Parts: sequence; structure tokens; C-alpha cells
Amino acid sequence: MESRCGILCSACTYREKTGCTGCRNQQPFWGACPVRGCCEARGHDHCGVCGDFVCKLLHSFAYDAEHGDGAGARLETCRRWAKGD
Repeated sequence: MESRCGILCSACTYREKTGCTGCRNQQPFWGACPVRGCCEARGHDHCGVCGDFVCKLLHSFAYDAEHGDGAGARLETCRRWAKGD
């Protein structure tokens, strides 16, 4: 697991540029993340184990025109993590 929302931090091009160690270790370099906050408040390691998966917040975050992956890859990653893959 690299994130709360299913993004693969190891493949992120901003990681080196910003010194980001991932949202599991720090607040995201771009500011407070509502997905991270929700996941942590519910006591989950990632969104894939949440009873509300896929919620409206996570879906809108994953498909955000500017920052989302556009194809739901984050959601599939969360599903794999939930299965233990």
C-alpha cells in the first residue's frame, strides 16, 4: 500500500520534485486531502477496505479532470489491496 486512495506513489512524477513520502507518512505536498482525512478518521489503511467503497468522494477524486487518473485505476488498485494483492 502506498496511499489511502489507491494512487501508486512509486509511479508519481512529483515525488522526487517535492520530497513527498506519500500521504501515509505526511500531509500531501499539495495540501490537505479530504480522502486521506476520511480514511484516517474511519481507521482504515486505505479506501478499499471501507464499507462505503466506492463512495462519492473517492469516485470524484479518482475521476477529477485535473488530478484524477481518468480511468479509475486508483479504484482498481484499492480493490486489489483489499484482496491482499
